[in-house]
This record gives sequence, structure tokens and C-alpha cells, in this order.
Amino acid sequence: MGAPRPIEPSYLFTVPAGRVVRSMDLDVAASGVFFSAGGEKPVGGAVVLGLGDIAELELGSLALSSSLQGTRQVQVVPAGGLRVYLPVWRYWQGVSASFRRSGTIEEQVGGVSYQEKVGHFSLTATLANFPSSDEGSAAVGGWEGIKVKAHLGLIYVDPNMQSTGQEISGQEGFWRPYGGLELWRRDSRARVMAELAWNADFGPQGRIEKIATVTGGVRFFFSKHVTADIGVKHQSDYHGLSELVMQFKVRMAVPTHLLRERVVGR
Repeated sequence: MGAPRPIEPSYLFTVPAGRVVRSMDLDVAASGVFFSAGGEKPVGGAVVLGLGDIAELELGSLALSSSLQGTRQVQVVPAGGLRVYLPVWRYWQGVSASFRRSGTIEEQVGGVSYQEKVGHFSLTATLANFPSSDEGSAAVGGWEGIKVKAHLGLIYVDPNMQSTGQEISGQEGFWRPYGGLELWRRDSRARVMAELAWNADFGPQGRIEKIATVTGGVRFFFSKHVTADIGVKHQSDYHGLSELVMQFKVRMAVPTHLLRERVVGR
């Protein structure tokens, strides 16, 4: 029969993938970075709850970038989100709409208090070179056993900054194309991943800079329920290879639907 098929997370590094967490199950994640640059030392986590196999609710964190004090500082703030997913057919495997919003952080600069927050809205379509998820973990399928899954769409980033004591505010939402790619051969115990995402940096006098983020790396399936993502991230405001960041994320799929079935029945 072979090894049981791994439970795939519903995100790449940050980009939504063409799946959601199984209904009433939990996806628990913890993340961090190695060799951080420019004050970037975020450690975050998330808990995602599957809702009816068509949606998921996320309670976790977002990393906000700020240059108000002259150097880039990254802070992790609480965040929440909702994602709705619609399976489609065969090689076009699904579409989703996702909303995430951060909490508010406050910084004191020159006696002025600044409050910053950001919201993300994205529309994503998933395409693959195999027609079903079952074939994604089979030895055949794809192009001579090589399987490719792409997640392509648009993201709207809406940063907001307000200040007290001065009439300074910044709000400059923007649309950008974004997406990700998964690539693996035959089995699905390890795969290459890459993605393009967007965020914003808050600067003096209400300036908001658009930040493009490119991440590439590997996802390894330790078991059916546990995965580890290790990648190298580059942002458009980094200066050379010396500022690249290595990041990691460990996820665990918790099959809480089994407990629900025992308590309330199917």
C-alpha cells in the first residue's frame, strides 16, 4: 500500500495554495528566521481551522516593516484572516479569495506617536499538470513523473498609518500580481517551492514604500502530519546577498475531526 499520503498545508511560505484545511481540523504553525538583517527578527505562528472543506479561519501574525526610526525594523503583530476556496475541475484545480488583517502597532519617534496596520486581500487560481490530488502523490502523472502546481493571482495590500500631535497620515493601497510554484518528482515527501509576495514599509512623513518579496526553498514532509519549510527570502529593499534572510516554518496538521466524530457522530 505504501506510505500514507501526506496532509498538505494550505499555504506555501505565505501565498495561499489550492487547498484548505479539512473541515474541523487544525493546522498549527511556528516560524522564525536565521541570520536576520536590518533588525528583522520576527518569530510568529498561526492556527488555521478548516470550515466545511470550502473555507478556513486563521488566527496568527503578520510581520510589519517600519523605517520610521531610520532603519528597517520588522515587528510581528497579531492578525486574523478568512479564506474561501472553490474546487473547480481537473487541471484547473480551484480558486480562492482570502482576507487577512493585522492588529495595530505603535511607535514613538521624536515625541510623535504613530499607529500602523495593514490589510491583505487576494484572489488566487491554482493550476497543475495532473488532474487530481490523488495523482499528485502517485509515482506516475505529470510530465514523466515530474509534477508542477502553480498558484497565480492578484493581491491588494492596504497599509494605514496615523499619527498623534501632527497632521501626518499615510494610506496607499495597491494591487499587484503575485503567486507561487511547487515542483516535485514522483513521491511528495519533498518539493521545491518559490513565491512572489508583497508588503509595505512605513516611513517618515506618511511615506509608504511597496515591498516585493521573493522566497525560494524546500518543503519536507517528516510524516503524514508534520512538514518543515526552509527558504531564502529577498526583499526589494535589501542591499545585496549579505541581507538575504533564511527562514523556517514547522507545521502540524491536527485531525480534530476524529474527536468530533467520536463526540457528536458523523
